[in-house]
Amino acid sequence: MGPFFHLRAIDAWFDVLSITHIPMEGVTFETDANDQARKILPMLQLEPLPSSCLLGYSAGSNIAPGLLISLKSHAVNVGCMVLIDPGYTSFKPPDIATRIIATSVIDYIPDDLDAAALEDALVATFPSFKARFAAAHSMASGLARGQTMEAYSDVGVDTHTLLLISTDHHPILSPIAGGPPAEEEWSRRLPQAGVLHIKSNHATIPYTVETAWCIMQFLGNFCGQAIRHDQMCVGLRKFVEIDGVMDAARNSFKLAWSKSKYALLDFRVRSGTARISGSNKTNAVRNLARCTFSRGSTGVRALLAGAEYVEAPDVHGYDDVALLLCLDRGTLAAALGPEFVFTRVNGHNC
Repeated sequence: MGPFFHLRAIDAWFDVLSITHIPMEGVTFETDANDQARKILPMLQLEPLPSSCLLGYSAGSNIAPGLLISLKSHAVNVGCMVLIDPGYTSFKPPDIATRIIATSVIDYIPDDLDAAALEDALVATFPSFKARFAAAHSMASGLARGQTMEAYSDVGVDTHTLLLISTDHHPILSPIAGGPPAEEEWSRRLPQAGVLHIKSNHATIPYTVETAWCIMQFLGNFCGQAIRHDQMCVGLRKFVEIDGVMDAARNSFKLAWSKSKYALLDFRVRSGTARISGSNKTNAVRNLARCTFSRGSTGVRALLAGAEYVEAPDVHGYDDVALLLCLDRGTLAAALGPEFVFTRVNGHNC
C-alpha cells in the first residue's frame, strides 16, 4: 500500500523470490477500514495464502493497522506488517499534496507557494499527474483525519511488525512522515514493532537497497524459510536494475519540466498579483496569469514565451521598463489582455 510506483523495485525482488504480492488498488483514506477490507477480499481469494503480510509505505503505513484489524474480522490471517516511514501527527499544510508531487520534478519549492497555479502547470505539462494529485489530496486528507488515532491495541502483540525509519531530513516530506518523530509515535502505537534505521530520507527509502534487503529477510524469518544467498543476489541485481530505470524516468520528468514553458515562472503568492481571466484566453494563458513572474527581463521573457505569442527575445542588460519599451504594443496587448490599460509616458506607449 502507498504510492505503488515507489515500490516497483521491491516488487521486482519479490518476483525473484517467488513471493506473491498484491497491490491494494482502491484502498484509500476515503474509505473506512471495513470498506477497504471488502475491496481487497476478492483479490485475496484469487491468491489464497496460509498467511499474509501487509506492507505500507508513507501514507500506506497509516492505513495498514486498521486494515489488518478489519481483515482479521473477515477471517483473513494477517501475521505481520512492514511499515516504511509512516506519517505522524503534525500540522499538515493545506498545500502539502501539491508539494509532495512537485518534489518529483522541482528541486526548490517556496514557502509562499501558489499551489493551485503550480498544480495546473504540472498537469498541463504531465497529464498523468492529474491522477497522482488526486491520490495525494486523498492521502493528505486522510493524514489530517488520522491525527487523533490512538494506539492500535487490537492489532495484537502476536502480529510481527517491522518499522523501517529513514535517518536523513527531507525539506518537504520530513515534517509529515518518517524519521525520528514517526519512530517515536509509532513505537508507542505498536510497541511490539522492531525498528530498523535506513540511511535515506523519506523520498529515497523505498529505493534504498537496505530497505529491500531487510524486508526480504524479515519475510523469510516470518515464514520460517531460509532464503538462499544466490537468490538474494539475483533479487538485488533486479532491484538495482529497476531502480536505475525509475531513476532515469524521474530525471526525464525533471528534464521535460525544465524545458517546459512554465519552468521560469515564479510560483509564489504575492499580494496585488495581477490575474488575467476571460473565456477568450487559452488555458496556457489562464495558467500563466495565476503566477507571479520573476523580476527583470527573465520574467517578461517567460511571460511572452510561455504564452506562445512570440519567441523569447535574447535580451541581456535590460530592466523591465527598457525591455517593455522595445516590444511591440500589439504583442503585449495580446498577452496581457483587456484588463491592462496602456497609457503614454514621455511619448511612449506603456
